[in-house]
Amino acid sequence: MLRKTVAKAFGSGEPEAAPVARAAHETRRGEAVERLFSSLNEAFQAALPEERSGLQEPEPTGALDGTSWLPGQLELYPPRPRSGGFELTLRGQACAFTFLNSLSGYITVLLGGSAVDGVPLEVLGVQLQGGVFRPIRKPILSGPKQGVSAHARRSGFRFTSVPEVAREYLARARGIQEVDTSGGLT
Repeated sequence: MLRKTVAKAFGSGEPEAAPVARAAHETRRGEAVERLFSSLNEAFQAALPEERSGLQEPEPTGALDGTSWLPGQLELYPPRPRSGGFELTLRGQACAFTFLNSLSGYITVLLGGSAVDGVPLEVLGVQLQGGVFRPIRKPILSGPKQGVSAHARRSGFRFTSVPEVAREYLARARGIQEVDTSGGLT
């Protein structure tokens, strides 16, 4: 009798339930963010051969060490694993951007050449609309560092496309468009 009372008090009295699997839409969201990250990489790669085909001079080898850059020159470092996910870096004459796929359902865009010392600019993700995941962007509000997701949660988002994001960051890296670090999109 005592066993039944203790079991009722401290246990559910039901057989152990199997762990709950992730919902189908959560799995699809992760896959959609991975496709977004891959599509950004492909869009940047597609833009680079066009850039290089117009160059008459050979590219400098030490451009990242402060030597001279050719006008409009861009460098793309392929995705590589990092402790926080996968990192893709786009470097240009004006600045460098790091795209960090956190594998948590969003991509953080940082101003700087690495996820360690970069300044967060915005978050790229996906939003389910009409049964299809569409790319979105959310600016990161400026303020004390409380984590990227804390600042991104308080800001609104807008729908975007991979070509729009790629064009904007290519222009920023070339120095054609200014980089706004206050949390607004320019």
